[in-house]
Amino acid sequence: MSNQDGTVYEVDGVQVGEGRYLRILVNDQPHRVRAKPPGYVAKEDMLHPPYEARDERRFTFLIEDQERWQAPGATLPGMPGAAQASAVLAAPAGASASGAAAQSSAPPAPSTSFVPGTPQPNAFALVIGIEHYRDLPSPTGAHADAQRFAQLAQTTLGIPARNVRLALDDHASKSDIQMHLAWLASNVPPSGRIYFYFSGHGAPDASQGTPYIVPYDGNRDAVAQTAIPLADVVSALEKTPARDVLAVLDSCFSGEGNRSVIATGVRPLVRVRDVRPAAAKVALYSGASGAQVSGPAPTNDGGLFTKFVLEGLGTGQADSDGDGQITLQELASWVDPRVSREAKRQGREQDPSVATATPDGSAGFIVAYGVVH
Repeated sequence: MSNQDGTVYEVDGVQVGEGRYLRILVNDQPHRVRAKPPGYVAKEDMLHPPYEARDERRFTFLIEDQERWQAPGATLPGMPGAAQASAVLAAPAGASASGAAAQSSAPPAPSTSFVPGTPQPNAFALVIGIEHYRDLPSPTGAHADAQRFAQLAQTTLGIPARNVRLALDDHASKSDIQMHLAWLASNVPPSGRIYFYFSGHGAPDASQGTPYIVPYDGNRDAVAQTAIPLADVVSALEKTPARDVLAVLDSCFSGEGNRSVIATGVRPLVRVRDVRPAAAKVALYSGASGAQVSGPAPTNDGGLFTKFVLEGLGTGQADSDGDGQITLQELASWVDPRVSREAKRQGREQDPSVATATPDGSAGFIVAYGVVH
């Protein structure tokens, strides 16, 4: 897609520049906003100014490779952390200005408030949310789930914005996800930790029962070729230098429901193989067990499981002993019964599950530190 010269760009009603392309630095992270000029009809209707806060799909961020010239700075309301941003106009028509990986490492702030936690300067988060698949139905609220988790990562979990990578929709293809996992492995220090979050479709291999996470370009009839085995994701996380890793999945692998797909003509509720981490440093927290369905929150604006994970951590209510630390065991004890009760009200079964290499692994895994509530 190509924009016309003279496009006026606005973010949250603030004019930040005029030109063919516009980059914006948010919390010292470079981004480029592409906007639809007047009279131009793009395939991606979400990309046009002015950006409206109530519609979080109105624009996307693309990392730019270099700056060209400076335009007046602007204050962008609603951005997490420092709000100052400087607008940088990219090269004019005919000049080279290629984009790199397409994701926002400083995501737009969702309309949710979370309590702060102790900073974890050596922690990293990879947050993936896929709602608008290329060839598959939409898992309602996956996009918003990921944005909210990314905000939680920076506040309650205390992860620096530069260490949070958010991959949404068409920026979460199979190759994108593999690239992001490699980014974690090459950046996290031995003393650091990783939070991996995925909201989107899961899928089973009908013959083997192997669970897969489905990327943006996944094909339900070619899961083995186009999706990523959950065991491979866990293995990649185990091989990183990180001291410990928490993987949170709001998807299911039964082939039925809002967050799972299955090959055409195959009956759902496939018996799925359990995936259990081999390394003691990795914990896997899933939104549903076995052949269950991972369903939506009552408000239908996100996943039921994610709703209570964010609430338990982001309000501090999961800190059952009041010591300011929330262990995985405390989090699961707070989240699981609430998910199960609400799922029963919706006429189904949904029981989140924790998988660790040792039976008591969740008791010693501290998810959040210094949480005040």
